[in-house]
Amino acid sequence: MFQRIWSLIVKELLASARDPQTRWVVLFSPPFLLVIYAFAITQEISSVTLGVYTQDRGVEARELISRFEGSPTFEEILYLRRDADIAAAIDSRSVDLVLRIGPDFSRQLERGEPANVQLILDGRA
Repeated sequence: MFQRIWSLIVKELLASARDPQTRWVVLFSPPFLLVIYAFAITQEISSVTLGVYTQDRGVEARELISRFEGSPTFEEILYLRRDADIAAAIDSRSVDLVLRIGPDFSRQLERGEPANVQLILDGRA
């Protein structure tokens, strides 16, 4: 079975080497696309709408939220009032990301313990 597949691969490579148009596509197209995509595609994230749902009214929670407010990455910050608003905001695509801060966030940080936050992302493009 492997011999048949290998024979087909060799046959197609030889046929591609004989045809000038195919040779152009196989040899020059990938480097050309690589150069174009290197300048056209960026991995910088901007214009993100952030939803914030916090159950903690402590200083540390407010400080964390203020760091997101000062970031140029986040275009708009929407404050959610209930836990049920998270699913509705993501389903309606009004937010791209939700930051959920639990009720013991500030208290845990004050005690020197690690505090958890939850980030809920909208995975649709």
